[in-house]
Amino acid sequence: MELYVATKFGARARAQRFIDDAIEAGHYITWDWTRAAENAIDDDLTIAQCAFHARRDLRGVHDAELIVFLADDPEFCGALIEFGYGVALGRRAWVVNPWRKSIFWYTEHVSIIDDEHTARGLLGMKSLNGC
Repeated sequence: MELYVATKFGARARAQRFIDDAIEAGHYITWDWTRAAENAIDDDLTIAQCAFHARRDLRGVHDAELIVFLADDPEFCGALIEFGYGVALGRRAWVVNPWRKSIFWYTEHVSIIDDEHTARGLLGMKSLNGC
C-alpha cells in the first residue's frame, strides 16, 4: 500500500521507525519527509525553500492511498495540514490515538485507530517491541 506518515516535526524519529517498519512490511512511502533537507530549523530556510519543501510534502500526501496520522500530541501543526489536504482529496486517513476529538475525524474515509500498536497490526508491521 502507498502510505504517507504524518506527525509533528519533533516526533520525526518515531515517524522514521514507523516508516522503516512499513517498508519492511512491503509498503511504499510516497514521501519520507523525516529524512529530507527541510529538517533544518525553519528559521534557517528561505521562503522559497519552505515553499519547495511544503510542495514536496503535499505531493507525498497526494500520491498516497492512505494517510497515517500519528495524532497523539497536541502540537502536530503541519501534520494537521497534511491530514486535511488528504481528506480534501478523498484519501483514506487513519487518525492514530488522537489527543482530542475533532469533527474532522468523522468525515468520509477517515478512521480512528486507538493506538500505534493496532495501526501496525492492521498494516502487517512488526509491533513496537520488534516482534
